Order: sequence, then structure tokens, then C-alpha cells
Amino acid sequence: MDYQLQLLLEVPQSKLFEIKTQQPKQVDTGTLQIYQSEQLKLSFLKFGSFQYTLQKNIPIMVAQLVNGSKMYIFPGLNEIFYGIIIEKQDQVSDTFEHILSINVRLVVSSQKQHQSVMSKSIYQGRNEMKQLNEQQKLSQQELMLRTGIMQVNLWDHVGQGEKPPGVSDYIKQGGNAIRQGLISVAGFIGEGIKKGGELIAEKITDKEQKEVSEDTLNKVKLVNKGSKAILQFTKAQVDALINLGKMIAEEAEKQFENSETGKKMQEHKYYDDAKNLGGAAVVAVVSIYDGLTEALSVLLDCTGQATTEIIKNKYGDQASELSKEGFQVAGNVLAFDKIYVQAAAKAVLEQQQQQQQQQQQQQQQQQQQQQQQKQ
Repeated sequence: MDYQLQLLLEVPQSKLFEIKTQQPKQVDTGTLQIYQSEQLKLSFLKFGSFQYTLQKNIPIMVAQLVNGSKMYIFPGLNEIFYGIIIEKQDQVSDTFEHILSINVRLVVSSQKQHQSVMSKSIYQGRNEMKQLNEQQKLSQQELMLRTGIMQVNLWDHVGQGEKPPGVSDYIKQGGNAIRQGLISVAGFIGEGIKKGGELIAEKITDKEQKEVSEDTLNKVKLVNKGSKAILQFTKAQVDALINLGKMIAEEAEKQFENSETGKKMQEHKYYDDAKNLGGAAVVAVVSIYDGLTEALSVLLDCTGQATTEIIKNKYGDQASELSKEGFQVAGNVLAFDKIYVQAAAKAVLEQQQQQQQQQQQQQQQQQQQQQQQKQ
């Protein structure tokens, strides 16, 4: 079976880096594309031969560059990270970040971590760069207080043989963030990307009213129903992307379970019950992707209240204590829109009811067959 992936957004002048052992190496430059599958209810990044599925349990880190650009760091397997630098391009870069915040989790660090990383980014022996960095540090701290997004000084020559200490520290901070479960989302899920390829025109970082040039509008290529900008993906290709995302999420989960916070949660008597919910809920520290390809859709990310209610419905009042305790430990669960919470909980219950009905039908058929054999 083939899947149609529609082109949702193109971001020109982007750069792709592979980061091994905290060393960034530029591997590609050009246009970053985001594709969306209506059948799978998933979005995918495509940058040349690099492909990445966007899933809610995968934490993505954001770094502010001194020239106004941003680097988005994506976790891979075997302690490999991928960095994508997006130039500041009016609505294009803002729309990219908004789409990203809808589909993944953006890592948020504490103010102390920001100050520590930024202070280590200062170049020794270069007075003019020290002065620039101090000025940049002040503006970044102000911005961090408003947005909560990690800000780090990564210089223009990243990937060209040199790197400031901040790069190494930033990757370390990212690893710590995954292990400690410091994962959050910037903003509500909202309506997401509406069907039909509508542009989410909401400004993310700049609330000023600006005139958008025709050139900028042409760069924001959104697909309408009559567009031919469609990729054909085979089931094997899509399964491979989904499985890769699942493996990344599972690796992050293992890192969390080995942490002190993770061990505390695992000691709870209802931990296994919550984890065995399967496709019922996506918890901040438990990666659940089972059934992803079966229904060709992803259940809405329902954390916090929704997860508590789902566990309560299946296991009773005592079992719901796990989710409450777990979220208090993690300390950064997002409250989702009530409509989505109710829809997700209802979908889970309906799924469970359908499974029970199927089991009952199978039992009835078996009983009928046994009776016929006796006759």
C-alpha cells in the first residue's frame, strides 16, 4: 500500500549537521521540506536524503544563534544528534517552529542551566567578542524569561572545523534533559495543521504587524487540493520511518528509567499497569507507539488529566495515583485543551469497547462451531 505525503512547508537556506560525540559536522545545505500524511496523521521532515518522522514523545532542543538563526537538534540512535539551522525568514521560520511545536516536544531548561551554558560560550582572549557575548547574554536572558526556549551562543562557524565550548555543553545539557525527563511543549496543541493545507498565520516570536512581500509568500508553499507536490511513499518506507521514531523514543525512555526520577516512578506499584495501557495514553515518561500502523493514525497526545482519567477508568481510583505522582515528579506536564482531552479519552474507551465486542463475537462463533460439531 502506498501513502501520499503532501508538501506542507518549504524552508530554503537551511543547513543540516550530524553531531557525534558532541562534534557538529555539516552534511547538507539547501531546502528543508515538511510533508504531511492525512492517512497516517503524521508529519515528516525531508532534507535531501535525510528523513525524520515527527512524533510527540521525541524531545527536540532549540538553540538561538547570534545571527538571529536557530538550530533545532533532533535526537537519533547511538548517541547521534542531528542539527538543522533555520535562517530567520519572516513567516517561514516562524511557521516552521509552530509546526514543530505541534508535532514534537521542545526541551525547556532552567534559568541556571541557561546562564551556565552561556557563560561557558565566551571566547577567552578576544575582548571584542567577550563584549558582544555579554550583550547577547543579557538579551537572551530576557528572551528566555518570555519564551522559555533554550538559548545558547553557537557561532556562525559551527561545522567548519571550530566550535565554541557552548556546543559541547549544549549537547550535554540535551542529554541530561532527556535523562531527567525535562520535556515540555511550547504552547497548546490547538487545532494543529487544518485539513486542506491551510497556513497557520499566527506569529510565534514577533507580534508586530509586518507587510509580507510577494517573494516571502512564494517561499511558503502550502499544498491545496489541486497541487501536484505529492510524494508517494510505500508502506515499507513509512513503517521504517515510524519504527525509527519508535526506537528513538524507546531509547529516551530507557535513559529516563535509569535516572533517579525514573527509578522512583518504577517503584510505584501501579507503574506496570500504566505502561501496559498500550495505545491508550501517551505519558510524558512512557513511550507508547503500539498500534500506530494498525489504525493508520496516532491517538492524540493526552497527558495530565486525560491520562489520569483513563487509568482511573480501567484500574480504579487507586491506580490513578500513579499518573498524579509521576507528573509531579516530572514537573512539566502540559494541560491540553479540554476538547482534545475528552476526544482522546472517548477514543480510548471506544477502542476498548470494540476490542471487547470482537472478543465476545469470537467466543460466540467458537461456541456455535462447537455446537455444530456435536450435532
